[in-house]
Amino acid sequence: MLNTATQLSKLTRREGDIAVRLVRPTDPDLIARHLTKRKLGLFVAKSYLENKK
Repeated sequence: MLNTATQLSKLTRREGDIAVRLVRPTDPDLIARHLTKRKLGLFVAKSYLENKK
């Protein structure tokens, strides 16, 4: 099963076997591996910005 929720699953409580996260886990019982570098872009329609003025 793939869970795309924003909260972090508790892998030590067997809420999942593998997690892909944007933050390094702090639990010393978890093994973390860096997968890739990523870029983040934020995009919005001009009409959305015009409505926010």
